[in-house]
Amino acid sequence: MPKLVELADGIYLLPGRVNIGFILAEEGCYMIDTGLDRDQARRALNALRSSGLRLVAVVNTHSHADHIGGNAFVQRREGVPLLAPREELPFIAHPWLEAALLYGGCPPRGLASKFFVAEPSCPEPLERRDLPFEVVDLRGHSPGMVGFKANGVFFTADAYFGAEVLARHVLPYTYDPGAALSALEHVLDERKVELFVPSHGQPTEDPAREVEANIRAIEAAREALLKALETSGPGASTCELTRAALSELGIRPRSPGLFWLYTSCLRGYLAWLEREGLVEPVLKGAELCWRTVRA
Repeated sequence: MPKLVELADGIYLLPGRVNIGFILAEEGCYMIDTGLDRDQARRALNALRSSGLRLVAVVNTHSHADHIGGNAFVQRREGVPLLAPREELPFIAHPWLEAALLYGGCPPRGLASKFFVAEPSCPEPLERRDLPFEVVDLRGHSPGMVGFKANGVFFTADAYFGAEVLARHVLPYTYDPGAALSALEHVLDERKVELFVPSHGQPTEDPAREVEANIRAIEAAREALLKALETSGPGASTCELTRAALSELGIRPRSPGLFWLYTSCLRGYLAWLEREGLVEPVLKGAELCWRTVRA
């Protein structure tokens, strides 16, 4: 039987590939995310029940499948409200939108697995609730991701990844890398927290080393794209730049799904560079290319 780990008074964790947190309040227990699928959600509910705690709501940090995959199961079994950031609601109610965002159109079968498309569930905006813990804006990894702080513990969602995950994937996925960088700096500057709990990685009293590694990973991807642009002449296509950047970073996607994850991520980098006035898109015949903006 899985058991909860008590991190602080009334704060619990069920460790796993996706860490699931619990915050105990007067009215009952809030569950932070539900894992990849119903098996992970069932394990979390069993651990909660064996600890004698009563679930009153689920709070999702964001809408990625490995965080919401057990939502529908929990809603059916427990009948509790599901709360999530307003910007994440459409992706939770209609998870195929996540696959469409990654692909840039109606998604192919390679993006139809549970790792990208969760079972639909029915969320409510957490902004409408008066929650007994602090909600922290950590957008960047996804459009509206949040973290939660209670009793000295900071659940940081996917604002940063643990060393093992970062070493395996090299380029951490971000929807908006500029905003993700701001979220990382916010975590790094946090001084009133005793324990940091990422969704992927080990709880720690000082996440500086891992956060700085995530910052370096974002900066490395940015520099890889800028280098590719500088050596491409008058302009290079999005595909050419993606190929050059992945090669520079030493990344070889192991599946079509991971390829689309990386390419969607790098398109976000190009948009970031465009907003900063460093690059601009230009059409070359029927192909969209990018070129450096000269001062």
